[in-house]
Amino acid sequence: MVEGGVQQLDKVGLEHRRWAYHKMALPSEYRMKAALSIRLLDRAKDLQGDLMDASDVEFILTMVEEQEEVFNKVNASTALHRVARLTTQRLPGQLRPTMERSTLFGDERFQTLMSMVDRMAGEMSMQGVSNVLWALARLDYPTDEALLEALAARAGSQAASAEPKNLSTTLWALAVLGHKPRSKLLKSISERALAVAHDFRSPDVVNMLWAYARWVRYLPPSDRPTPVVQAMLDQAVSTMQSYTPYQLANLSWSLAMLDCPPAPRVLEYVLQTVASEPSKLDGTALTHVLWAYGVMGSPHNGASSDFSKLLRESGRRAGASQVGRTGAAGVLWACGRLGVEPDAKDTAFLVDRIYSQKGSQKTVDPQALVHSVWGVSTFENYSFDEKTKKEVIRNLSELVRYTRTRFEIRPRTQESV
Repeated sequence: MVEGGVQQLDKVGLEHRRWAYHKMALPSEYRMKAALSIRLLDRAKDLQGDLMDASDVEFILTMVEEQEEVFNKVNASTALHRVARLTTQRLPGQLRPTMERSTLFGDERFQTLMSMVDRMAGEMSMQGVSNVLWALARLDYPTDEALLEALAARAGSQAASAEPKNLSTTLWALAVLGHKPRSKLLKSISERALAVAHDFRSPDVVNMLWAYARWVRYLPPSDRPTPVVQAMLDQAVSTMQSYTPYQLANLSWSLAMLDCPPAPRVLEYVLQTVASEPSKLDGTALTHVLWAYGVMGSPHNGASSDFSKLLRESGRRAGASQVGRTGAAGVLWACGRLGVEPDAKDTAFLVDRIYSQKGSQKTVDPQALVHSVWGVSTFENYSFDEKTKKEVIRNLSELVRYTRTRFEIRPRTQESV
């Protein structure tokens, strides 16, 4: 029993094991293993400091190669977290990350590190689990579902004493990686989140709500985290002065997806703050916040100078292909929903971003198709030109064809198509 649970012992436990084996004069193989465990733990502590200070991916992979037998669960999670940070972020003075992802994924030493993580996932602390999941999400690593299940299960068992940052990072990363959560995980994390909601900082709240927003359409009503969402919203309102425009934009999108609108005064504050620095938003955040106000806002919000400022910015970026097709369609839908008509030039930019792909015949996402057509139909001073109408009909025909094939629907006559 003792040998089977060695990985769960801290230094005191390992010292007791060594002392007991010596006093009982057990066979030398047991006494040597017990003494070696103490030495490896001391070496692992030294290794941990080197990993945390590492500024080069090659250095970390070399340590994996040369000291594989020393690595414990803490070292493995730290090494992977550090590798992901160095691979996806530029350090001060660097022109690019220290290693390309394609090179990293093909390195045998990195695969050795991933084998360690896979083997030790069931022993990690909540911080270790969140570090590993964050790294996998940032690297966009093609993670095996069995590993995600193991990490999620471990998170569920460790959530009762977890810090807010680890709770939110775990859910955020699982959502990014496309993992569908289990009820047990959601229950354990929501119980802990409710208990420590007042300790959540702005990034924690935003990541937590974003994850739930990504999952909301897949969850049965019994698993929808309404109490947690409300607790996160209350915490956000009480600390909203600390939120950046980018965080507020993501917050508004998540609340819209979760059908949990804040009070009108809060909506006005968020819109005013976001509009004060639109340059702080990327194209996705910009279109998301406009779409969110289409869902949660009122014509009063749409008529404000702040909404107009963000609308003009979305038109400008659409003209420079700096927003996505779905995002542009969401902006048009929001305008129709709030009774706002953009400037004709901005509308043309948004429409062209959706339907003009420089010769590409790629179809428009069905939701974007519906949103854009409906939004434009509410405008008085703009309508699709003939070229765009043909593109709309072509996309609609493709959608009909796909639907017929997917659901094996056969029209009675050609005209009914």
